[in-house]
Parts: sequence; C-alpha cells; structure tokens
Amino acid sequence: MKSRLNVVMAEKGLRKVDVAKAIGVHMQSMWRWSTDEGIEGISLRTLSKLAEAIGCDAKDLFEE
Repeated sequence: MKSRLNVVMAEKGLRKVDVAKAIGVHMQSMWRWSTDEGIEGISLRTLSKLAEAIGCDAKDLFEE
C-alpha cells in the first residue's frame, strides 16, 4: 500500500506543520505517515482525524 498523503496535501495547498497542529500530533508522525511503511501503521481514529483535517476521505490517502 502506498501513501498519497503528500500528493493530497499538495493538491489542497496544505503544509504538514499546519495539519499536525490541527490534529495534535508531532511533525515526526506526519513525516512517517507520508512514507509507504508509515501510513500502514496509522490507527483508524488518527486516520479519520487526518482525513477530516485535510478535507478528504480516508481512502484518498492510500494507493494500492
């Protein structure tokens, strides 16, 4: 599974630091989730918060 976090955020003109603040996580977490291995370890609750903060569906953050 591949992370589309960077792509989706770029399309919406968002910065990782701003989204991290919005959902209350460290920048390291945002960086990790932007990698293919890191996105696989995200919890469903956090994934939901992340998608909401970005303004997309959770499924948009993944590519098979």
